[in-house]
Amino acid sequence: MRRRPRSWLAWGVLVAAIASPPALAKDGVPDAFEAALELDLLAGTAVSYDGRLRSFDSHARLVMNFISGPHLIDGQDPVFTLMDLAFRPERYVDRAIIHVSNKPMRAEIARALRASSAAEGVPDLEARLDRFLDTGLLAPTLVIDPEVTRLLARLRTDLRRTAPFVGTIMTAMRVADPTSLRRSLALLPPASGVPSAPWRTLDELAVAVERGVVPEALPSDTATRLVAAWDGLAVGWRAADADAVNAAAAELATMLPA
Repeated sequence: MRRRPRSWLAWGVLVAAIASPPALAKDGVPDAFEAALELDLLAGTAVSYDGRLRSFDSHARLVMNFISGPHLIDGQDPVFTLMDLAFRPERYVDRAIIHVSNKPMRAEIARALRASSAAEGVPDLEARLDRFLDTGLLAPTLVIDPEVTRLLARLRTDLRRTAPFVGTIMTAMRVADPTSLRRSLALLPPASGVPSAPWRTLDELAVAVERGVVPEALPSDTATRLVAAWDGLAVGWRAADADAVNAAAAELATMLPA
């Protein structure tokens, strides 16, 4: 029996943990939290990803392209969507965010969902499938449907015609995983100053501070301030506290390179 990818399991855990989907803003209309955020505070901050340096804004657009292709999610700024997926992934388990580029494959997935007993109780399934056939965007809850999983496993065996498109779906699910997103945010340059040394995430720095193994070239008070600001941003984001997020982002922007 073929095992499900880890990203499938991660999204499955999120689905199981949520009794009902959270209330969302109308399509294309920012909610009060998003509208109050000053996203430009971090937009120019440098991020090291896949061996290259990019601005936070460019990084967010690149990463979201892996997930949702050419589409914005409900008109949201890519920086907001990346951070929201990282800190409030429960808001996205049942939103159409995973892009399927191949139109014949969309039709096969739609047929699989119509035949799936697990999808029988999905509200407005036909309307959602019509939008999926048009845009190619599908919710993670539907990607991990048992019938869709079996279909993708079969299509993956056709290495020439359909396996590459299945691969892009799997990549989208993996990249959209909140742990993967946070690991992509390598914001801290090497304290040694060696250009070839890897950048670190602030989550990694937090672990180092907790263990008392902060790099000698990084002053301990700076490390503590960075970790506190990052933690404040995360806590504020989960609480939809724009003032707290903006304050933490402003603090980080003074300490991280652009």
